[in-house]
Amino acid sequence: MGACGFHLSLIVVSLGIKFVWGDTDPFFLSHAVGINYGRLADNLPPPSKAVELIKSINAGYVKIYDADSEVLKALANSTLPVVITVANEEVSGIASSTTTSDQWLQTNVLPYYPLTKISIIMVGNEILSHTELQSVWPQLVPAMQNMHASLQKLNLDSSIKVTTSIGMDALSSSYPPSNGSFKQEIAMSVIQPMLSFLSATDSYFFLDVYPFFAWNSDPANISLDYVLFGEITADVVQDGTLSYLI
Repeated sequence: MGACGFHLSLIVVSLGIKFVWGDTDPFFLSHAVGINYGRLADNLPPPSKAVELIKSINAGYVKIYDADSEVLKALANSTLPVVITVANEEVSGIASSTTTSDQWLQTNVLPYYPLTKISIIMVGNEILSHTELQSVWPQLVPAMQNMHASLQKLNLDSSIKVTTSIGMDALSSSYPPSNGSFKQEIAMSVIQPMLSFLSATDSYFFLDVYPFFAWNSDPANISLDYVLFGEITADVVQDGTLSYLI
């Protein structure tokens, strides 16, 4: 990882429903590409310097993998939408009680909002990619629901959306896009209720895409343009709409 611990991220908006059917989401159009501000590295600059760098490259948004106080303070008084994350180990507790989600917001959001433009709360990070957390999978959507309920109590549910991040390995098939499907063990039990929740709350579906790893494993057959998001393949599905594989 580089000294600043940054990498590009894609945000897929509103389950792909608005994207596929043509509705325009202003957040997606203006903030589609942003920065994941990771801090698992050495020789890192302090958050204040890191935020200056993020601003200098005109990032659309910034995502952090926790709700670190120093980072959130450094992001105050900026126009950057901020994505914060509930740690995987906290998901079970939040799923069990809105008292826990209430307290999480009191500790990690209210001291900084709205000076820091917290726009999305990510409940867990790629939980469905961790088989050792399989017992937590059924608790993921209840945790998201409780967090949303706590935001409703504060009248913040329209300003701060609740979602989670999904790794590509949650898919059993991804190519061509029209044949895409989630793994059987999560498709109906987790993904379906999650999509219903995201649709009902007008939230976002985050998919973590790592094309470099695909290219690195098979550079003879996968082009560098694919890694750099320069290759777009249109895939016509049966009803005549277009989906895209980037």
